[in-house]
Amino acid sequence: MMVIISICLGLILLYLLFTRFLFFLVHQIPRNPVLDPPARGKCLDKKIPAVDGEYLEVWRIELEGRSK
Repeated sequence: MMVIISICLGLILLYLLFTRFLFFLVHQIPRNPVLDPPARGKCLDKKIPAVDGEYLEVWRIELEGRSK
């Protein structure tokens, strides 16, 4: 019975370490945005400074002419 519990705890620990590694890996890979311009208007890409010194990325679509 103790062997089964040890194997289960080992598998749980291995799972937690593996998911932690994947979490770290995903956050280290830079994003590559897809270039898909809007049908009307233009897309503005802005960076807003945050309190912690990092930036928030903001996208806004400005329509050309009047809206319908």
